[in-house]
Amino acid sequence: AKPRTAMTRRPTRSSNRGRIQNWEGCKMNSAEKIHIIIVEPGRLARKAEMDNTMAAAQAVVGGRALVLHPRRNASICIVINENGKALGLEGNRVIPECDTIAYGPFFVCGCERDQFCSLTKEQTDQYLFRFEGVEYIFEFPERLLVFSRTKLENETEEEFLRESIKAAARWRAQHGKDKPLRMERRHKKKRGGPSR
Repeated sequence: AKPRTAMTRRPTRSSNRGRIQNWEGCKMNSAEKIHIIIVEPGRLARKAEMDNTMAAAQAVVGGRALVLHPRRNASICIVINENGKALGLEGNRVIPECDTIAYGPFFVCGCERDQFCSLTKEQTDQYLFRFEGVEYIFEFPERLLVFSRTKLENETEEEFLRESIKAAARWRAQHGKDKPLRMERRHKKKRGGPSR
């Protein structure tokens, strides 16, 4: 069975979860490039290299950046578009660590003393695994539906993305906004890989 997640409540920012930091609070060393992970809507996460500048970071997220620090992990930054929803960008991933949703592309990088830096190999493996699937986000006035799918071992990336779009459309039609939906979370268990 393909893994999927259904949510009935909208994420809300909570002080006891991840830390959210304004862009101005971060320092950047423009003399270096950093190794990051880029996560785009409807695509698999990928490794990339980025100039460690504000302009480069804003180019990746498509506008003003907002920095998220996952709970209990100050050495990682998830950088999203602060105004992504208002700009009409596509819903990308739910970030439960910070009780929010990323709209449009975002990236993951290392963070040391509020300064952006490269991800370590361990962090890269961890967050490629964390964002290994795709999510399709359907928003209604009273609830939020999220369909997620993980790539099967025998699928090419092209096959995976094509089948994910079809599966999400079928799932969306099945879970119409007029139908009651209970909170459910079902994930396919995979062998190996970093622990979440």
